[in-house]
Amino acid sequence: MTAISLQANALGPEGAKALAPVIRDSTSITVIDLRYNSLDTESATMLANIAKEKKISLCGITPDQSVADFTPGARGARDWGPFMGPGDAILLTADLAVRASLTSIILRWNDIGEEGEASLRKAVEGRSGFKLLL
Repeated sequence: MTAISLQANALGPEGAKALAPVIRDSTSITVIDLRYNSLDTESATMLANIAKEKKISLCGITPDQSVADFTPGARGARDWGPFMGPGDAILLTADLAVRASLTSIILRWNDIGEEGEASLRKAVEGRSGFKLLL
């Protein structure tokens, strides 16, 4: 198994702590989607550090993907949601470190907060032609 989707499973910080050793010890996982799990800054940062070391995406971004559209409802959802929060922005910042193929991220109408926006802007600094749509 190389990909797992756990998005919107209400993992929260405790679930993230339980999942961390699984991610750390995996030898085959390259993509995990952990968005929309209400992770706090501490748990998201812990997972992001592991993901950077293991070169794993935490937002479901595949190794050859160039555009990531996280606009609520962009994937055919019937309603507008769920929305990415500050913890999701931390996960996405880690993805930017391991997914050089990305050239564009669309995050319109999410609620990643000012800190999330600032960290993403910093993560794409120096990436010529990169489009970050907030």
